[in-house]
Amino acid sequence: MLNKIKRYSTYFLSQIFFLFNTVFLIAPITWINILALLGVKKSFNKKTLIWAISFLSFSFFYGFIHFNLGVDSTVYIKSSFYYLVLLFTGFSSYNYLRELKSELHNVFIFNLISIACLFLIGLLILKTPISYFLWQAHDFIGEGEDTILRFKGFFYEPSYLAYICSPLAIFAFLLFINKSTFRHFCFVIAIFLPIVFTFSFGFFAAFGLSIIFTITVVAIQFRQIRKVFLLPLLLCTIGLVAVANNDNSISKRIEKIFQGEDTSVNGRTNEAFYLAHQCAAQKSLWFGIGPGQIKVIGEEVIRPYYAKRDPIGYQKENWPTIAIPNSAAETLAIYGYLGLFLRISLQLFLFFKFNVSRNYFNLCLFSFVFIYQFMGSFITSTAELILWIIAILPLFKEFEIIPSKKFKLT
Repeated sequence: MLNKIKRYSTYFLSQIFFLFNTVFLIAPITWINILALLGVKKSFNKKTLIWAISFLSFSFFYGFIHFNLGVDSTVYIKSSFYYLVLLFTGFSSYNYLRELKSELHNVFIFNLISIACLFLIGLLILKTPISYFLWQAHDFIGEGEDTILRFKGFFYEPSYLAYICSPLAIFAFLLFINKSTFRHFCFVIAIFLPIVFTFSFGFFAAFGLSIIFTITVVAIQFRQIRKVFLLPLLLCTIGLVAVANNDNSISKRIEKIFQGEDTSVNGRTNEAFYLAHQCAAQKSLWFGIGPGQIKVIGEEVIRPYYAKRDPIGYQKENWPTIAIPNSAAETLAIYGYLGLFLRISLQLFLFFKFNVSRNYFNLCLFSFVFIYQFMGSFITSTAELILWIIAILPLFKEFEIIPSKKFKLT
């Protein structure tokens, strides 16, 4: 009876994560945070205790430096407390997924079908007054002429939906590669169609690069290349060329991206790192400005930077909260270059510790999240935390890479 309860709870929790995680809540709090705190007592063991002690030591070390440099203590303590919540969320999620990994194959299929069904509902209400529940109007060009609707599900923005669906997309893609059946092809369509209509350029850039990275690592380490991996890259290239050669909102935005004039892409990439550097420089380039201080320092650095372009749009009433929409750049601002170095070092440690490169799913998802951190997300993102955990845990044995003595093209 207990096993059945756990199995059904896995489906329930996965639905919350992939469909409703932010509904009725104020960012960055999610339902997974709240549910994880309820079960955190079961998550403590020797390993988690070591991680907890390491985190607290890190926090005290940086806290001593930051308070000496000067911080808004109220904001600092609030943000540090949420980091502790994220730590507990990580413990609970890691242990829960590791314990019930045998169920995750069916759970992933259930969720990608659920998202496809939600997308179909979205299509049905597309031309109705309630379309805003699942769709978001967006002006890609910034000239008020070419507004399109982007699918966002129940999340606050379309890019978040695309990002959070990345494990499902990679899972469906690899299922089809392993066994190219009509059923598996339907799974690919079911999850990629909603993602396509999010029009998330960040997702497809990270997904394409992660496939290239996976092919490269497997070729070097295991002396083999799966030919079928090249198919999605070919299809994406053909699709990109076809769209770019037609006069539409997407082709115009692609043109602006390559010209370096897209404000959204710039704001999430090079400008994010530039402003993070400028924020850190206000206190310490080595140690940064501290948790929560972007809201404070950003009023002096980030708001004036963007206000030059649009004085009205970047007034406090129109843009109340200052943020850096790039988790790697945000780490640089908060913890300085030392913190960014430690972040990347920890990720590389986990990569080798969990033998990520021995499984197609883990390797592809890990590289996806690694790349995406340089073009989006936030340091307080529960979604990113869970994706890192999914990326390092050996959840799907069917995607294990079989070494080859001779180089071969399979």
